[in-house]
Amino acid sequence: MTSPVYRLEGESLSAVTVDARVAAIRWDVVPWGLVLDLDAPLSGAPQAPMRRVWLLFSGVSEVSWPIEEARLPNGCWLTSGIASADAGGGFREYRFTSLLPRFAGDVLSSEQPPGVVVIRAQRLDGVASNKAHPAEEHGVPWGERTRLASDEELASALEAT
Repeated sequence: MTSPVYRLEGESLSAVTVDARVAAIRWDVVPWGLVLDLDAPLSGAPQAPMRRVWLLFSGVSEVSWPIEEARLPNGCWLTSGIASADAGGGFREYRFTSLLPRFAGDVLSSEQPPGVVVIRAQRLDGVASNKAHPAEEHGVPWGERTRLASDEELASALEAT
């Protein structure tokens, strides 16, 4: 039987954030770890099916996510791959950009500058569902996400890394 989840490595790990939707930011999965629970497209094609992905940043010491004046009714979208660099002291600095909706009153601003997300952590691991769901306007509905891969299946795959 094929596992419902596989490990992301190399280019597949660094590129998984392109056009991905952050559905949840989780602190409850691993002590001293931050998990980004994503809907990530299988390809760069418009309306590409989306899979469920967990990115685990272990040993987190710092998070910078510029969300000033943003409204996040449906999560936020990531627009670039992950770049990483040595930050010294056993840490790495992981960077990617996010698109955050900004408003002037009740009107969506035409100015949508990307925000650079910086996470300083000791390690990055990723796992993804083998199944995918057709893209919808606001990502994958929660019930469908858990059918793609359950929290238990994703956590078990991370423990194996």
